[in-house]
Amino acid sequence: MAAEMGLKVLAVESRNVGGDSSNTGGIPSKALLAISEKNPMMAEPFARINADINHIRENKLTSLMEKADILVGQGPAAFVNDTVIRVGDEEYTGKDIFIATGTRPFIPPIEGLDKVDYLTNENLFQLEAIPQSLTFIGGGAIGCEMSQAFARMGCKCTIVHDRPWLLPNGEKEAGELLQQGCEKLGIEVYNAQIITRVSRRENGNIVVHTREGLEIESEKLMVAAGRSYDFSSLHLENAHVDYGRKGITVDDYLRTTNKHVYAIGDCNGSYLLSHAAMHQGMLAFMNTMMMPPLKKKYLKYPVPWTVFTEPQVSHVGRTSAELDAEHVDYEVVETKYSDYDAAVAENKTEGYVRVYCSSAGQIYGVSIVGANSGEMINEWALAIQHDIGLYDLMMTMHSFPTMGYLTQRIGENWMMKKMKPGLVKRLLRFLF
Repeated sequence: MAAEMGLKVLAVESRNVGGDSSNTGGIPSKALLAISEKNPMMAEPFARINADINHIRENKLTSLMEKADILVGQGPAAFVNDTVIRVGDEEYTGKDIFIATGTRPFIPPIEGLDKVDYLTNENLFQLEAIPQSLTFIGGGAIGCEMSQAFARMGCKCTIVHDRPWLLPNGEKEAGELLQQGCEKLGIEVYNAQIITRVSRRENGNIVVHTREGLEIESEKLMVAAGRSYDFSSLHLENAHVDYGRKGITVDDYLRTTNKHVYAIGDCNGSYLLSHAAMHQGMLAFMNTMMMPPLKKKYLKYPVPWTVFTEPQVSHVGRTSAELDAEHVDYEVVETKYSDYDAAVAENKTEGYVRVYCSSAGQIYGVSIVGANSGEMINEWALAIQHDIGLYDLMMTMHSFPTMGYLTQRIGENWMMKKMKPGLVKRLLRFLF
């Protein structure tokens, strides 16, 4: 955006253009999911994925940066002072500097883990073949998505983690439905397990031991236990930029403790999602040009997320647990896929749309589990962002028979609940 507006821009990337999502995260993982669904017996799937990623990087991502100066693979950037960075032996000065360094896989301090060869999202797609068996440490998005992909391709998969349900940042019922979907694919799921150590058998297999007495043996082990920060190479102290265990400190406008330095995306710890990072980058750039009354507060924008499993799981806004913790009075309005004739006809009856709202229809949060939830959740994000209530969604005509029609049905169900009180019924009898 800055380069298109004629500003002089320098981008520094120590590894590959496109960052984690394009190279080792969302894009290759969705490619593997698509292969597992459409062609699970494909020979050398990882070679195909890497060829596509290289094509995207060389022909799409690089073209986006043509109007900017870009340094790739010449080493990480380090702050010299408030306005100067060093890359290799060269120094560069910028009026405004944006930190968008992302995160790396978190490696838990488990005894014996450093003695075995384990996978993370950074080397998963370098495999040459699908293993016979694979254990995932972690029941979040990466572990759930990849376990389903590998299971469809003939790998015996197991998920073990210390949280009470899968996708622990979401709703409990969503995690339970997802577990059922995993088990249908033959995936074994072990919740609330504390891993004490990892060992290797004489046959080369890896064993995960838990405090609860489990011993889970597999050919390969993948660590998908969250993300971690490493700012050591940046020398943030030289630029008077504060950071902590949960990332770089930013204000409402994404400025760090140095008002000319912004931290966007994973590195500020707010939302570890690539689309949140892209959105924050846009807001931060806009904020460099705006006077205080017009600056954009990034936390005012709700962040939808989707896990591309079977069933798909999506959410935006606050969860029921968050509302309970905040002592917010709310109603629950729900419709099930199994009650919708189009979903029945397409054999997509698993799941629900659930909305947490005020009695007047103000939307606090939405959880969708089921087909096309990743497409449907964006309308709910728009509604929350612009304070559009359930009445307006009900009065918005939705195309039928799409899954998105369930959004309108939620509005209808909410209105039906309002029609139940005796006073309303007596009024209607009087009028009609």
